[in-house]
Amino acid sequence: AAALGMTGQAAEAAGMGYRNPAVVAASAFVRAAATELRLAPADKGKDPPEDVAGEFLHGVASGDPTSDAVVIWTRVTTQHGAAVPVSWSVWPLDGGSGAAANLSGTVSAEPSRDFTVKVDVQPLVWGVRYAYRFTCGAAASPVGHFKLQPPRGTPLKSLRFAIFSCANWKFGTFAAYGRAAVESLDFWLHVGDFIYENGLDSYPSDPTEIFRGGLDPPHETVTLDDYRRRYALYRTDHDLQNLSAAAPLIAIWDDHEVANDAWVDGAKNHQPETEGDYQVRKRAAIRAYHEWLPTRLGAVLAAQGTSAELAPWKLWRSFDFGDLATLLVLETRLTSRSNSTRGLGDVFKRIDATIAEHGSPPMEQWNGSALERELQALGREVHEHISLPERRLLGEEQLQWMRGEVRSSAADGVRWRLIGQQLAQPRESFDVEKAIRHGSGSSSDRVRRAAARWSELVSNSTQVGKTYEFDILLPYAKADRGKRLEVTDDIRKRALRMYAAGRYGIQWNLDGWE
Repeated sequence: AAALGMTGQAAEAAGMGYRNPAVVAASAFVRAAATELRLAPADKGKDPPEDVAGEFLHGVASGDPTSDAVVIWTRVTTQHGAAVPVSWSVWPLDGGSGAAANLSGTVSAEPSRDFTVKVDVQPLVWGVRYAYRFTCGAAASPVGHFKLQPPRGTPLKSLRFAIFSCANWKFGTFAAYGRAAVESLDFWLHVGDFIYENGLDSYPSDPTEIFRGGLDPPHETVTLDDYRRRYALYRTDHDLQNLSAAAPLIAIWDDHEVANDAWVDGAKNHQPETEGDYQVRKRAAIRAYHEWLPTRLGAVLAAQGTSAELAPWKLWRSFDFGDLATLLVLETRLTSRSNSTRGLGDVFKRIDATIAEHGSPPMEQWNGSALERELQALGREVHEHISLPERRLLGEEQLQWMRGEVRSSAADGVRWRLIGQQLAQPRESFDVEKAIRHGSGSSSDRVRRAAARWSELVSNSTQVGKTYEFDILLPYAKADRGKRLEVTDDIRKRALRMYAAGRYGIQWNLDGWE
């Protein structure tokens, strides 16, 4: 506890009931926690002035809940460059039970951690609803709440949680967070893209698709300061603050927390010639992630025999919820993942080029043509690429851990194994034509009407000058909602690409489990 900079009744051992790959000794946890909180040398700046002033502009959060512990988080905004003391307190609501006690302590908000604060609070009592808050001088944070679930083997009838991903600031406010905040959740799970790295010039860049301004930084995030500023921006969202205060978060990143389509040694959206060493960027991104989210990093890595300095991205872990469920949280991006398109190229561009080389004929002329044979060959090539034995996603270490956790959970009589992970699992591209044929023969009037509308879309979207009622190819264009739009050359090209991928089973998105 001293290594965490806490005083008072705080955690001294690894989270009991927290099922890591191995049992963690208390001394190992203290060392790991100290490593986690001191990724940079301790600050040697001036002592803070006596009239320490701080504000809690980014709310509070709790996370990585076990049956007797939780991580609480906040961030202090101060005009002083030196570290500031932050007090924390946790107390049971409605009196709690006889075993539930008030806990409190003090921790230092350090510039080296961007003035974020995390405290691993224990011992707590499962089933008791707790409240918590932080203070800095005269300033007090919002009050957060959590209730812990029972350890493995304890009877549990139900579990209430929400799942989120892909939160892009420019696409609009995070209303779904706000809706979930009033749902009395036991926890919420974020499976990646908590932030997006893109600047104003990409995804989205079309003004008709941008619903919210104020992006900070305005450029793509590359450095540690960039990522910190982006998290700070996201944490000002009112709905995110409400949900973060309402229930514990269990989180894992996807790619955009670093860069689009990330893998071990690079990313599609990383250009070494202008953005520098990818490993430096990856470390900066993950450091900011752990600073700004209520993760319990030290204990997880200590159980794996590693540290935050060596591999802060090895965050796979599991959570138990009585005899009802075990949640396995996987890391599928930064530890073992291969470059999914190496040697294959951009499949969409190859489909476009193949169709263009044959004069972009109407779809009704494809059957039995040379174009069809080439598209079928491309589909086979992609399938063979997907099946290459050297391609990796989880890696052997994580896969062995996962096998062990699944077997252990099942042997203990737990009824559900839940997998929290980042990636979609499509086996092939969506065959719109096949769906239309199936829907046209449905006994449901609603399904038949939907099939008729899709049939019109397929027919019209492949003919320049025709109009269409809605557009799955440009789903975010707010200015075009409710209108009939004219098919342009670009729309036709996009439509032919999608229909070709579906008809011939060409898996174009190799960013998932493929």
